[in-house]
Amino acid sequence: MSPTVSKNVLRAIVLLLFQGLVFRSVNLGWSNFAFIQVFVYPLFLLMLPIKISKAWALVIAFIYGFAVDMFYHSPGLHTAASLITVFARPLLLNYFEPRGGYKISAKPTKGDLGSAWFYRLMAVGFAIHLTAYFTIEAFSILAVPSALLRAILCFIPSMTIILLYTTIFNLKE
Repeated sequence: MSPTVSKNVLRAIVLLLFQGLVFRSVNLGWSNFAFIQVFVYPLFLLMLPIKISKAWALVIAFIYGFAVDMFYHSPGLHTAASLITVFARPLLLNYFEPRGGYKISAKPTKGDLGSAWFYRLMAVGFAIHLTAYFTIEAFSILAVPSALLRAILCFIPSMTIILLYTTIFNLKE
């Protein structure tokens, strides 16, 4: 197994366990309505290699989202949001592409493409993921304002945890 694959597998397992065992129980709100939740698992999806095929990325997103759904007992919700995030990922990579293009061996990390690029990609990717997640969860056009509010409220703690995670584990590769 190549070092890139083993690092991504380890990252997937660590983030999945953090999400399912730690952050699943972080629900701030009132009377059985969690208004603020913390999501860290989309980091793995957004950090898949740049040159991965779209088909493989979607398969990985499906399996990974399904694994998160097993922790949350929410059949399909995290899977759908993960698929939307990975589907939008190539558009984000094209939008944030450096002027000279990506190097053949470039990885979506702070070390390869810089901190500013990395955090912009993460911020927009997480915004897409959270908006998709809460819109699908609401499943009503009338609940879109509430879903957007929840996405905004969840974005702040999620990005804070991602900032801490990437600083502690120094994700340069």
